Amino acid sequence: MDARAVDRQLRAKIWPLLRLHGFLRRASRIAWRYGNGVDLVEISSVGSSWDAVGCTSFSISARVAAMPPFVKPPKQTPERDGQLRPHYWHCQLQ
Repeated sequence: MDARAVDRQLRAKIWPLLRLHGFLRRASRIAWRYGNGVDLVEISSVGSSWDAVGCTSFSISARVAAMPPFVKPPKQTPERDGQLRPHYWHCQLQ
């Protein structure tokens, strides 16, 4: 299975499920939910180390993170259309 096949499966199965839970903004492998702060789910491929960690070459990992409204976001946090679009490493809660 290649990266395009993994992306197709994400579009078919994971993103619709996240949408049902309020994650309405999405890039290729990250989804954001806005409300009381920003929540995100970021999915990445395990990559070339798949054999070393004992999984398949098409395995994925998911990181879940949050940026609560009472904590000021880092200055370098990406934005689009006036909304924060952080990656997991920008978030205070992971």
